Amino acid sequence: MNSSRFLAFYDAVLAIVMTILVLSFNIPDPDSWQNIARMIPGFVCYAASFFWLGLMWISSYMAWGKVEVVSERSLFYMLVSLFFSSFFPFATGLVGQDMNSVVAEVFYGVVVLCITVSNIALTGSINRDHSQPVLRTLFLLPARTTVIDVLIKIVGLLLCVFVWPPAMSVCIMFAVVVLTFRLFWDTRLPHLTGKKEAVKKALAAQEEEEGRKT
Repeated sequence: MNSSRFLAFYDAVLAIVMTILVLSFNIPDPDSWQNIARMIPGFVCYAASFFWLGLMWISSYMAWGKVEVVSERSLFYMLVSLFFSSFFPFATGLVGQDMNSVVAEVFYGVVVLCITVSNIALTGSINRDHSQPVLRTLFLLPARTTVIDVLIKIVGLLLCVFVWPPAMSVCIMFAVVVLTFRLFWDTRLPHLTGKKEAVKKALAAQEEEEGRKT
């Protein structure tokens, strides 16, 4: 299958899921500031879900430029990933209604973990479709960061069940911060480092030229 069709379908489904996330909110009756303030936990959960899915999309967009071939196996893993992603609006709505509900938080955490695992499987499948790896362990994320990301979610799930129910949502927010920092580190910082190296080389060449003149 052509990779452009693959990415177009993947992007379209993620865009739809991210759009309907906001439908998990119930319009308050009456629509007063007090009632809207009571929805703040739901807004927090919505933000975590939106940016987590957004980072997933950004990672795929930036990483899959080298993907040329997509096998039937990779298509299956993609469908599995999108299947669990489609549960995000429902899971976000459950947690938004009551962040102290163990059932809601566990369901939310399981959905996130299932998406992560299916994306790891998708990455491995795409790499097997090529003569040499074109993606990291999880799109743009190296193996170590992927392990840390999965451990954060597992710890959140355990804390949610045995200690404090909102721990799952908090860990998802923390994971978003970690992933954002890692993506910035891998993309922006090398660019800045390259600029610094270029400046150093230019200054060294200038000093060498002045030394020759003298």
